[in-house]
Amino acid sequence: SARTGRVDGELLDSRLVPALKDIVDAGGPDGFLRSALLAGAKLDSERARELGPLVDRYLRAEDFEISPTAAFVRGLTGGAKDVPVLSAIARNTDIGRAAVTPEGKSTSPRVPIAVRAFACYGLGMIGSRVPDPKVRSSIVHTLIEVLENDASEAYDARVAAMVALGLVPLSVDPSVVACYCGTCVVPDAHTSLRAQVTYLMRYFTAETEFDPVLRAHTATTLGRLVAARAEGSTERMKEGVAEVLVRALSPNRRQPDSVRESAVLALGLLGDADKDDTDQWIRWALRRSYKGGERMERRFALIALAETGGRRGQGDDPFGALHEIRGVLQRAMTGSDRAERSWAALATGVLGHQLQLAGEPRSETLDKVLINSIRSGKTVDDLGVFALAAGMRRSEAARPQLVKRLSNAKDEAAAGYVGMALGLVGNGDRAKEKLREAFQRAKGHPLLQSRVGLGLGFLSDRSVVDDLLVRFGELDTEARELDDDDIPGWKVIEAERLSIVNALGYLGDRRGLDPLIQVAMDETRAESRAMRTAAMTALGLLGDSGHTAWRVALAMGTNYRAQTHTLTTSHGTGILDLR
Repeated sequence: SARTGRVDGELLDSRLVPALKDIVDAGGPDGFLRSALLAGAKLDSERARELGPLVDRYLRAEDFEISPTAAFVRGLTGGAKDVPVLSAIARNTDIGRAAVTPEGKSTSPRVPIAVRAFACYGLGMIGSRVPDPKVRSSIVHTLIEVLENDASEAYDARVAAMVALGLVPLSVDPSVVACYCGTCVVPDAHTSLRAQVTYLMRYFTAETEFDPVLRAHTATTLGRLVAARAEGSTERMKEGVAEVLVRALSPNRRQPDSVRESAVLALGLLGDADKDDTDQWIRWALRRSYKGGERMERRFALIALAETGGRRGQGDDPFGALHEIRGVLQRAMTGSDRAERSWAALATGVLGHQLQLAGEPRSETLDKVLINSIRSGKTVDDLGVFALAAGMRRSEAARPQLVKRLSNAKDEAAAGYVGMALGLVGNGDRAKEKLREAFQRAKGHPLLQSRVGLGLGFLSDRSVVDDLLVRFGELDTEARELDDDDIPGWKVIEAERLSIVNALGYLGDRRGLDPLIQVAMDETRAESRAMRTAAMTALGLLGDSGHTAWRVALAMGTNYRAQTHTLTTSHGTGILDLR
C-alpha cells in the first residue's frame, strides 16, 4: 500500500515472504497452518506463487484440515494452469488421487470429500477472474460433472460445486435459447450462460428429486449468474429466474425453510430500485415474505429489500422505489419486535452503504431513527446493531451520539461495535481522540480493545501503535514473572496480548510486522497456540494486496443456514469459516 505506515513491497520481500516460507515449511498446529496458508494467499499473485511448492506439499498431507485448505489456496492463487489438477481432484480421478497422496505412500483409494469440495471452491475462484472463455467453460464442465455424481458420500462436493457454479457465469451465445420450465434436458450446459441457467433450473424446481440444502444453494447460484449481467444478457433471463423464485415463495407452496430463505436472498441479488414490471414484482414478493414468512425468511426479506433499494435501475427514475423501501425499513425499526428491529437496522445500513457507492443521498429520517436508538440503547441489540448500521451508512449526523455512547456504554460488546461504527463513519478529530482514549481504557478487556482497534484502523490512525508495542513487551515481562501455577494471572495477560495482536493487524502499521512475525514463529509455549494463530491472521492483514475478496464472493447472498460440513459449521470446518 502507498499509505503512510503500511507494509511496502520492500518489507514484504525482505521480511514477510521469507518468514511465511519458514513458517509454512516448519509446519505447526492445524489452525495455525491454515492461517499461514491463507496469509500467503492474500499477497499479490507474484509473491503468493513463491509459496506454491509448499502449498502443494500440504495438498498431500494426511491431515483432514490442512489438505482441503491447500486445495482452496491453490485456486485462490492460481490461474488457468491450475485448473487441470484441481479438476482432477474435484472429480476424484486417478490423477486427482495421485495429487493428494502423501509422498512415499501408495495412491489413495479416493480423494477425501472435504478436499474435493474445497477444490470446487478453488475452481470457482479461478473461474471468477480468468478471462479466457474456454477455461471458464472447462471449469463449469468439471463442476457439472461433480454435481451429477449422485453418490451419497459425495454430497458435500455436490453442494460445493453448486456454490462454485455461481461464481463462473459463462458468455452469452445469442443462438442459444434459454428455458425456465425446469424440466429441459441440456446436453451442453457448459457452453453458454443460457444453457448454464436452463440446466440449473431443474435443481431448484424438482422438489422431490434433490435435497433441500442443494436446492437452497441453487437459488443463490441462479441469482448470482443473472446478477453478474454478462455482456449480452437480456431482461428475459432475469424475469424467468425471478418467476421461478417468486413462485416458490407462494404461501400455498410447502417449501422447506432453507429453500424459501435462499429464494428471498436470491431475489435480493436480482432486483433493483426502478419501477419496471419485473422489479416491482420482486419487491412485492419480498414484502409478502416479510409480512407472512417464517422468522428468518422475514429477516432475510428486509436485507433483500435493502439490496434492491440500493441498486440503480434503468430509465428516467432508477431509484423510483426507494421511498417505498425506506418506509418498510422505518416501520420495522420502530416496531415492537426487538429482534426484527435489529435486522431492520442492519438492512438500513446495507441500503445506506449501497446508496453511498451509487452517489445517492441518504435518508435523514432513517438516520434520526438510528440516532434515537443509539441514544437510548444499552445492549448489543439496542445499541451495538444500530451503531453499526450508522457506521455502514457513514452517517456523520450520528457521530456526536456515537462519541458520547463510546464513553458511557455499559455493555462491553455494544461499546465495541460503537467503536467500529465511529471508524466507519470516517475522519473526525474528536472521534479519533475518543477512540484513542477508549483503547487505553480497554486494557484488560480484549473484545472491546480489538473492536476499538479496528475502528482506529478504519481511520488509518496508527498513533497508538508505539503504545501497543510497549505494552506488549510489558505483558511479556509480567508473564515471565508469574508463578507456574498462576493460571488466572496467565489468562488475563494472554487475553490482553491477544487483543494487541489483533489490533496490530487491524491497524496495518509496518511497526507491527516484526513483533507479529516473532509471535507467529514462537514455538516455546504450547499454550500460545491461539495467539500464534492470531498473529498469523494479523500478518495476513498486513500483507493483503487488497485484491483478494474471496470471502465476499462466496458469502454474498449465501444462506449460511443451509449448512454443510465444508461450507460453514459451528465447529469452523467450512470454507466460510477460514480467516
